[in-house]
Amino acid sequence: MDLNNINIIGRLTRDPELKYIPSSTACASFTIACQDKPVNGEKKASFFDVTAWGKIAESVNTYLKKGNLCAISGRLEQQTWKSKEGENRSKVIINANSVQFLTPPTKEQPAQTPPPPQYAFYDKAGFDPNPIDY
Repeated sequence: MDLNNINIIGRLTRDPELKYIPSSTACASFTIACQDKPVNGEKKASFFDVTAWGKIAESVNTYLKKGNLCAISGRLEQQTWKSKEGENRSKVIINANSVQFLTPPTKEQPAQTPPPPQYAFYDKAGFDPNPIDY
């Protein structure tokens, strides 16, 4: 049996983009940046595209904004397509199974019931009112 699992913490580089596919399932896409350890004083970051589905996607769209810190657990998925020139292209994305919000809520966030606690955790079942404190 093969193992395909990724856990990563990073900051959103843009606000999430929410779409609904024809089956009315929510799909949110966003990119996170993970800062690597500086080498010779030079900072470097890696960027990862993330896709979330269903309740996770709706929660991400509501509560996460550009610059927010979050932890993603999921699996890697390779997407392939042909370019306009007929060349084969591919990229690897993170398909999120759970998203943990690590940035405390701000006054600008919409009033929702219940509002997420400081360290909210969303998985395929939705909001966890009893998140694990670290």
